[in-house]
Amino acid sequence: MIVFLNGPSSVGKTTIAKELQRLLREPFLCVGVDQFYMMMPERYFGVDPREEDPASQGFRWRTMTSQGVKCFALTPGPVGYSMLTGMHRAVAAIASAGNNLIVDENLIYKGQLDDYLHVLTGLAVLLVGVRCSLEEVEKREAIRGDRRRGHARGHYHLSHAIIDNNGGYDFDIDTSNATAAECAKRINEWLLGVPVPMAFNRLRDRLVYMV
Repeated sequence: MIVFLNGPSSVGKTTIAKELQRLLREPFLCVGVDQFYMMMPERYFGVDPREEDPASQGFRWRTMTSQGVKCFALTPGPVGYSMLTGMHRAVAAIASAGNNLIVDENLIYKGQLDDYLHVLTGLAVLLVGVRCSLEEVEKREAIRGDRRRGHARGHYHLSHAIIDNNGGYDFDIDTSNATAAECAKRINEWLLGVPVPMAFNRLRDRLVYMV
């Protein structure tokens, strides 16, 4: 079983994943996109990099505005996309070896969901939308101190868009006024009902994915 948590930065996915690991009867490994970002050399991240800068090939924060507020959109170059596709295949390989997984993700890049739909074919994926108000997300971003201010705002509108527009999730939680422990308990209770995950198959039927 793969419990796939998708939502914007600072929404609380990582904390929920840790609480879920504590609650779930069987062992679940946790893998998150942040772990893979940390594998990259620091020079492959940068703000508005020049063409010759390695960050233009890795992950670049593009300065923009949203409702008059300065923010940043993180977009991958070819090296960044290579890392992401490697992560998707690593997730599939770990699950295919018989491991339960909690995936901590933020589906905001072009082709990212399509690739997951391709590589996770045949695996049981419970797709969970982790939501929160933008106001609360930005408060958390400021408090945690390990995120560029404006990062969450830059992609907030993207995190759920393609899934919401194509049938939605198997299960949704809102962390605006609920603790990570409360959210994990709700997911665990839902899992105890032995649900049949449908969202990934529905998305696969509706979307053209990479072969």
